[in-house]
Amino acid sequence: MDENPYAAPQTDLVDAQAPRELPDWSPGLLNLLGWLCLISALSSVVVLVFIFLGTSSASRAPRWSPNGWVWR
Repeated sequence: MDENPYAAPQTDLVDAQAPRELPDWSPGLLNLLGWLCLISALSSVVVLVFIFLGTSSASRAPRWSPNGWVWR
């Protein structure tokens, strides 16, 4: 048995091809999509910070009751 089944492959694992263009996507649209993703991620971080650090002010927040909004 000369072949080792656990040996590393002796061929290229990734083909050396140039990336294909995305149909119907211009560089401007991809740039806009990137900015929108960044804004979405940053706003999620801001919301999480408000949730975890703003819990002390939650006791003063208005709550809904059957009689309407109640300030506590």
